[in-house]
Amino acid sequence: MSDKLKKEEPKRLQTYVTYDHKDIIKNIKLSTIYITSLQGIIHNLILDDENTILTIGDTFKKFDEIALMAKKKEEDNSYVPENPPELTKWEADLYCLYSILQTLKWHAGEQGLENVQETNVDEDDFKTVVEKMKKGVDTTEDMLKLQSMMTKGSS
Repeated sequence: MSDKLKKEEPKRLQTYVTYDHKDIIKNIKLSTIYITSLQGIIHNLILDDENTILTIGDTFKKFDEIALMAKKKEEDNSYVPENPPELTKWEADLYCLYSILQTLKWHAGEQGLENVQETNVDEDDFKTVVEKMKKGVDTTEDMLKLQSMMTKGSS
């Protein structure tokens, strides 16, 4: 058979990597700056859109449900949640960032890397904002005020 009659194989695009979602990344070393950075990114994502500010309380309730289900699954591998919360794309993206943040914060705490800072915010200030969030009230100004009060106390 001549070379001209041989069918050429199409050139394949570059291959890509996938990951088994059941695997766990081990022995990772990260600067604690990632905690601060993730907190800032999450804060901006929440404050970026008036609609997300109004529903963030419900979003974090869903996150709590997911965490509770994960804990039950960890305790009983046969556990299958009946009605897991449905997340919008925005909520799923936020959950990804939030869960990474919580994992990093937990490990930092375990390693004694937390530096406790005094703030000018008291528990009532915080509770007021959380209650407003739960009711779906716009808390943009309250969050900015809290952030300002917290950073003033930590300088």
